Amino acid sequence: MTFVFGSLLAASYGFVPLFTLIFCVLGVVIYAWFFVQLIEIYSLFFIYENSLAMEKDITSFTTINRSRQLFKGVRRFVVKKIILAVCATIPLTILTLLL
Repeated sequence: MTFVFGSLLAASYGFVPLFTLIFCVLGVVIYAWFFVQLIEIYSLFFIYENSLAMEKDITSFTTINRSRQLFKGVRRFVVKKIILAVCATIPLTILTLLL
């Protein structure tokens, strides 16, 4: 989509490669930013299942609050590990789709 929009905008000015490159890079940056924001939101709820499954008479609200307290200081570390795991599994996913 960014390629088409960049091409249409640049065709009237004669800078097709420049505008296409700018819009493609901008699209990738915006996509990466949204991806990281989703991972940060996901990291808040990362380990609430463990305490919910292990303890009796505990609500899901309590486990989510406990998960937030546990990850308060190490949130960036958890986000980096989740992104690393996603980046490590992408080539395997592509490989299985191609074979």
